[in-house]
Amino acid sequence: MQIDGSICTVKSNMSVGLRSCRRQGRCAKIRSMSSIAEIENAIEKLPAPQVDELAGWLETLRARRATPTPIESWLQCARGAARSGETTGKVMALTRGEE
Repeated sequence: MQIDGSICTVKSNMSVGLRSCRRQGRCAKIRSMSSIAEIENAIEKLPAPQVDELAGWLETLRARRATPTPIESWLQCARGAARSGETTGKVMALTRGEE
């Protein structure tokens, strides 16, 4: 974590790492944000390069969420494909390669 031009390494034992950082006076307070207003306020404080990085990440996230997974794509095609009068037993036999 880069803070005030120095590196703060938090070791596997987080409390030890945080105590070490606090003694050196270079740790930032980390708190969770749960509302859009808090997130917007935090974004307003970011320097331009970090806003650009965040924007790129958001574009990637939106694209990933807009693209259905292979299973979702298959299910979209399969919905409504069953023929009337088919029994579950016949369908299961077909999926097992028995027909």
